[in-house]
Amino acid sequence: MKRQNYIRLSLWAVLLLGAGLWSCDSAKKTFNSGVRKFKDGEYDLAIKDFNAALEASYEVKEANRFIAESYRLSNRFREAIPYFKKVVEEEPDNADARFQYAYALKTAGQYDEAKEYFLAAANLANAPENMKSRALREVEILKIMDRIALKKPEFEVENLPVNTPGAEFGPAVVGQELMFSSSRKQKTYKNNGQQMLGIYKIGFGEDPTRMLPGNAALFSQQIFDPEANEGSPAFSPDGKTLVFARGNTGKKRGTTDVKLYMSRNVNGQWSEPRYLPVNDSLAWDGSPAFSRDGKTLYFASNRKGGFGGIDLYSTNMDASGRFSRPVNMGASINTAGDEMFPYVSPDNKLYFASDGHPGLGKLDIFVATRSQGVIAIENMGIPFNTPQDDFGLVFLDDESGFFSSNREGGKGDDDIYYFYVPETETDRPVVADKPEDPATPLIEAHAGDPVRIHVLGVSNEQNGMFSVEKHEWPIEPFMRGADLISVVEFSGSETIDAFLPSAGGMYRMPGDYVYSNQRLPYSQSGQWGYVRVLPTGDTRLLPLTGASAGAKSAEVEQPAAHAIPVASK
Repeated sequence: MKRQNYIRLSLWAVLLLGAGLWSCDSAKKTFNSGVRKFKDGEYDLAIKDFNAALEASYEVKEANRFIAESYRLSNRFREAIPYFKKVVEEEPDNADARFQYAYALKTAGQYDEAKEYFLAAANLANAPENMKSRALREVEILKIMDRIALKKPEFEVENLPVNTPGAEFGPAVVGQELMFSSSRKQKTYKNNGQQMLGIYKIGFGEDPTRMLPGNAALFSQQIFDPEANEGSPAFSPDGKTLVFARGNTGKKRGTTDVKLYMSRNVNGQWSEPRYLPVNDSLAWDGSPAFSRDGKTLYFASNRKGGFGGIDLYSTNMDASGRFSRPVNMGASINTAGDEMFPYVSPDNKLYFASDGHPGLGKLDIFVATRSQGVIAIENMGIPFNTPQDDFGLVFLDDESGFFSSNREGGKGDDDIYYFYVPETETDRPVVADKPEDPATPLIEAHAGDPVRIHVLGVSNEQNGMFSVEKHEWPIEPFMRGADLISVVEFSGSETIDAFLPSAGGMYRMPGDYVYSNQRLPYSQSGQWGYVRVLPTGDTRLLPLTGASAGAKSAEVEQPAAHAIPVASK
């Protein structure tokens, strides 16, 4: 009996050992399969294999690292956070993991934690110098996050009903139709697990918020490759020429097969797309946009010779359709990060998305203007930007348009949003009913200039009833601990002179700031308006006010700021 029990136990041991060896071998094969898919850029499939390896407790540390990188490289930073956290815990001296973990935290809006890990990455002895400088720069950006996140209260945004659980982005407007990229093809893109992208269209009429996903149609059968991603449509001003990006066919490893193509509308039919000569065979080329006169094409590329990741380039196009050699748009626009999705507005300002300029997270929307040879870059702030990707802005008119975002609360991956200025009775400053009231509907100054606002209706005892948003300064003469306004007393006159020592607040940020006298009846009679703060050196306001306080109340039409010129080289 003992011998039989011994034989049974031995058989069980052999079976268990065999099962363990088989399980280990299976986990190894699955892990190695994930590595191959990772190298081929099939990140969504790789994640599934690495998760299976984790379930088998095989190469746990490496599997976590691969999953984190797979999510990062397929632009899913928030999903990468728990895996980067495990890598950092297992490898405290891994500078790259710390940096990427910090960046992922920033995209999730976890700014304090992000700053902590950026500092930790910069302080590691084995961190490369370029990483240290990037990490320290991110720390400085996070310190001024309140300045970057300035809200533009005049704008509201609305998620459009045309969006689906997939991706919709890259809006373009032609007449009363919205063209956009959408993941609606049958084939699945192995990079992120979504359906392949195509170009679609939908009419929006007088109310863009009523566009329904079922009304969207394929843009053109000629612009449809079921085996490729196609998106980011850009149209010439007359709507007769289309440039778009096509790629990710799997014929090349990575993203270098994404290229620009052109199609022309001839007698109502779009021609077979042709490969553009401005493409670089060894690079990613995408995000096209036309200048307002249609003679310049802007696009994004990670070709050699740039400033870092993806840069913006421009090329001139002559009447016969020939292109000049692409020119990098320079260090004022391009950074060590990515610059993408350019757009030239009707007033010739250049809008683009970047994760290299100081922003709230990953891609933010910026506007570039040029004055006296100096290019100024301004973050569009809230509600246009969030910690996630915000990009692809286009205008319908001066007060409305569309942009793309994968922000929290959307319907899927990337969504298209409609932005507009809501109509109100008090959307502009009003002039005082009484001519003796020195109301100032619009005061203009350069950032950092002192400003004087002279108003009636606020006594010294009631100075708290007057305010200028986002400005704080001490009461004078020398009343310590106060945090309201400068007051010059005129006994019994209820008159104040409010002095702003630095227009734009302590950070000298350009923008429109509302000042108001909240004491009735002065709020209705015009005792409120805007302090319009222009960038230092802006020639729309001359001369600079210098060191003495001054006020400018005449609302005179000013010449438009110089826009960034089209490529001239």
